[in-house]
Amino acid sequence: MKKLVVGAVLGFGTLLATATPASAVDWYYTGYWYPSAAACERGYQDIVDNPGGADLPHECRRNGVGVYELWRVG
Repeated sequence: MKKLVVGAVLGFGTLLATATPASAVDWYYTGYWYPSAAACERGYQDIVDNPGGADLPHECRRNGVGVYELWRVG
């Protein structure tokens, strides 16, 4: 069972590494976190001062402690 889990983890990691496009963009953590995905999206709109629209790619990523971190392209 242990070999199966290790093999699955290594295989998945290889898949992710090969699936990344050659022109991958650089993401950076903004330092802002929010209790929900909706609050994260509102927070992004406040930061860019563009209510109802987005001007740059961004992501609200849920982390291990259950909060959403705001990530942007740098």
